[in-house]
Amino acid sequence: MINQINNRKDESLPIFFNKKKSEFPAHISELMDFAIASPIANLIECRTYFRLDLLVPGFIKDDIEIIINDRVLTILLHNEERVGFKKSCTLPDTVAKDNIEAIHRECMVHIKIPKKNI
Repeated sequence: MINQINNRKDESLPIFFNKKKSEFPAHISELMDFAIASPIANLIECRTYFRLDLLVPGFIKDDIEIIINDRVLTILLHNEERVGFKKSCTLPDTVAKDNIEAIHRECMVHIKIPKKNI
């Protein structure tokens, strides 16, 4: 039974995470509010870059804003249905802040922060 579940391709998963909050029943949208109050984040250091992954269910690409001011990286999540989320961090001197890339795919934001060639 476990192998059948693990090998099954569930086509409904991307559709679920790409919906707006208003498209869900009330009890689901309340859970989404709780989860987005502090998005799950993962920071990975690779040899040539850092990658920050954020779980952002219920937000679409237009709801996400990434701002770099001097060495401060700020991530904003906001839309007409939610108060949103704001988090800032100071980037180390060892990153190439002008080459930061971000991708929104399904329910995740992936931010690639390259390191300077030292």
